[in-house]
Amino acid sequence: MDPIAEIYQRLLLESEITIHPANDDDMHHVMELEKQFPNNSWKNSASFIKPNHELHIAKHENKVAGYILTRKEKDSTLIVKMLTDKTLRKTGVGGKMLDHVLSQGNPVSLNVRTHNEPAISLYKSKGFNVKEVRPSYYSNGDDAYHMHHD
Repeated sequence: MDPIAEIYQRLLLESEITIHPANDDDMHHVMELEKQFPNNSWKNSASFIKPNHELHIAKHENKVAGYILTRKEKDSTLIVKMLTDKTLRKTGVGGKMLDHVLSQGNPVSLNVRTHNEPAISLYKSKGFNVKEVRPSYYSNGDDAYHMHHD
């Protein structure tokens, strides 16, 4: 595809993405998205419903395109988990979800696998910086970067 047409298509898609708090009807779709990533999925919807947590859904044409789960902390927000439908990767869905969280005005932090280059690139493009490496942070032994956006 022509690079100009690719940019135009991405901007058009981004403009059609909406972000809203998840409701009960959305949880089925969230769990379906989780199935796309069997090595990293949460097995039940109760994992998403905890005190101080907020789940927001990204929709495109009434389809759940992704979600972002955050936890409010004393003076900041932690992104607990963020996931984009595999078929909609690199279309702006992740960036739109990050913009939504960043627009709330609090410092934001997150953890990301050190080998997840696409995610790290996205976070850096939004102004996140690596603050530390957390060895064996994930249950499978993967290291994590702890990143901040102040």
